[in-house]
Amino acid sequence: MKTQSTCLPVTSDQSSTPERVFQDDGRRRCVLRRSLREVPEAWKLNGLELDNPELGVAAGKRKRSTKGNGKPEVRNGRGLAKPRDPAGPADRPVLMVVGDREFTSEPLCKKVISTVRLLTLANLPGPYRSYNMFPSRVRLEILRQFLQRYSWKEGEDVGRCLDVFEGIAVEAYSRCLSDTRSVLDDKYQQDKEVWKQHPPIWCNNVEIWEGLCNIWASPIWENQSSTNRDNRTKKGRDPSYVGGSRSTFRHKQAMISEKGAPVDLKEVFDRTHMKKIGESKVYVNTRAHDTMVAYVELRKKHGSTMTEEALWELAAKGEKKGRLFGFGNKSRTSKANRELEVIEASNPTKSTATSAEDCERKFTQSEVANLVAKELAAAHEKYAKDMEAQEKLYKAELEKVVGDTSFNKRCFDALFKHNGIPMPDPGEGSSNRMTSGGGVGGGEENQQ
Repeated sequence: MKTQSTCLPVTSDQSSTPERVFQDDGRRRCVLRRSLREVPEAWKLNGLELDNPELGVAAGKRKRSTKGNGKPEVRNGRGLAKPRDPAGPADRPVLMVVGDREFTSEPLCKKVISTVRLLTLANLPGPYRSYNMFPSRVRLEILRQFLQRYSWKEGEDVGRCLDVFEGIAVEAYSRCLSDTRSVLDDKYQQDKEVWKQHPPIWCNNVEIWEGLCNIWASPIWENQSSTNRDNRTKKGRDPSYVGGSRSTFRHKQAMISEKGAPVDLKEVFDRTHMKKIGESKVYVNTRAHDTMVAYVELRKKHGSTMTEEALWELAAKGEKKGRLFGFGNKSRTSKANRELEVIEASNPTKSTATSAEDCERKFTQSEVANLVAKELAAAHEKYAKDMEAQEKLYKAELEKVVGDTSFNKRCFDALFKHNGIPMPDPGEGSSNRMTSGGGVGGGEENQQ
């Protein structure tokens, strides 16, 4: 059974009156209002001093609180989850982008995702069913608190870091709501009025909790939720990933630590997509088996000229909605983002507010018209070249036909001359008529 997410209080605004939000009946799509990449202030938060220096904890000085007898206060479990403590700039782990929704850090810190989740919950501004619906100023405050605990590594693309941070927050908040609903459903079934009487520990504002319950009780939301649940659990659907909540990148790091040597793509995939049956291991479904067979064949033929990732993408038949079979979208960069990185490489993004302002640049109607005109001109030029090539090909084929006809005529002249038969007048019949007549010379004379 899933357990509700728990957390100790962080500097929170939940105690205040929740913001007025639009009437959410479960139908409105959760589209991000304005990404942090487009907020100039977000580019300036990295590496700032602590707002309250007294809250800072030096690296290596964190100790678990104990009672007078030296025993820890928390017993029988880990207790309530805590975010990483704020620290001065020199004591913060530095973050590096691994994929579209994952960081790694130096030194290694396992609290990155939980810190994002707890800070998001602590700053919950109202009954929003998605992080994407949070106002920009709230998301900026969550980021500010996060960067009091971590820093972007020098040289990292700040805009990319902001995108990954928001991707983690979206998934963490969504998972928290989903787990909470699952626990309440097991205890109290689908009675949302009863749910309102049992708010989770992470939501200490009754109005916010009741607002979320009202959204989940709406017929439109319930119908959509039921449809999604049926699609996930429909009969005959095989499991495709047995690696748990840990990403493929984390599995790879653990395998390297266990083995003491590098591991390849096949080893990581086998660990996360094979199950034990009896004394042997088999792939969890047919697709996993077939994709690996195709990958092994491609690696034999092209392993010396292509990377493992490129070969796997071919074997898996490319991405689907930004996800690559076997490796999801967390610890890898999607094709779309790779293309954006190539484009931006010609104009590198700087970690300054100036770059953020550049991201906000909008095209005027005249500029859009010029871009469209250039595209049309390029399309017309390509069309003209294609037509010219087709015309040259047609002329070449026509010249060949004329040459073949002349050659055939000379052959027939020689044949008739050799047999002493006069060449018939072309006006008396076509070559087809001659052939159908069954004799050389054709015409009615030869048929009599």
